[in-house]
Amino acid sequence: MSSDVAARRSGTRGRGQSAVSRVAPYGAVLVLLLGIVVFSLLRPDSFATIENLRAILSEEAVLAFAALGITVPLIAGQFDLSIGGVIGFTGLLAVGLMSFSGLPWFLAAVLGLLAGTAVGLVNGLLIAYGGIHSFVATLATGTLVYGAQLWYSRGEIIFEGISPNYVSLTRTEALGFTLPVFYFVVLAALLWFVLAHTPFGRYLYAIGGNKEAAEVAGVRVKRHIVYSLTVSGTLAGAAGLMLASRTASAQSAQGDTFLLPAFAAAFIGAASFRRGEFNVVGTLVGVFLVAVLVTGAFQLGAREYVAPLITGAALLLAVMGNRFLVSR
Repeated sequence: MSSDVAARRSGTRGRGQSAVSRVAPYGAVLVLLLGIVVFSLLRPDSFATIENLRAILSEEAVLAFAALGITVPLIAGQFDLSIGGVIGFTGLLAVGLMSFSGLPWFLAAVLGLLAGTAVGLVNGLLIAYGGIHSFVATLATGTLVYGAQLWYSRGEIIFEGISPNYVSLTRTEALGFTLPVFYFVVLAALLWFVLAHTPFGRYLYAIGGNKEAAEVAGVRVKRHIVYSLTVSGTLAGAAGLMLASRTASAQSAQGDTFLLPAFAAAFIGAASFRRGEFNVVGTLVGVFLVAVLVTGAFQLGAREYVAPLITGAALLLAVMGNRFLVSR
């Protein structure tokens, strides 16, 4: 009799755990939808509007680029803590080259983007061939880049001599949305395809899963780690260019505020759709989950300090959810 009772209890517990396991990967999506519904009911005149949707999509384009960028090395088990510095430096460099040196806006933007790519390449080389942990290497390069920002800008805001064509890259509208919305949609689609349907993506997931096993299987681990960090630096550079274009100015450390939200979005993504694996769709869900919660809180009268509180809490819960999924 006691064995039958124990078996029934075990079966009930197993069914309950199975149900939780099935629902858990979609928790972020459910919270996102719940947030939209709740804030729409509480603030129908401001939150539940097309204008608010357009504003959220446009404002989060820079963060989407940064979060998608760091998702690539995270898949391979590497951190990129330099993205805040890269975002600030690339935009600052592009604006400075227009303002101080009189370069055409297109050339200035290309040079700024190449600077972000170069930082990512250096990160990759330090990690893959220098044997430095990604946390330490990217923290060091991010700090160096921040120092370069202070030196180049002399700590001042640069807002003169910026080409109107450069500003129009982010302020021009199409179909009711600003161009950055289309930029990150195209980027997300391209990145999703590359990571999900090409050998490059499979190699990165293999490296992140078990680096030694991937190397034994013939994957060029070091080379792909360099590639992943280079992609991250390039996309952070693109985010910096968009930020400077949107604000029509640049200043040192303006990219630092994107570091924590980008990682929060990526880790929320790792707890979404795929068991403990970083992925493009999940990262985008993370970006807009945090954006909806912060926007809704502000429209309810919250102060500015609420934004980092929400972001930090989202990151903590995402890491806990990720650990839960991995352990299942």
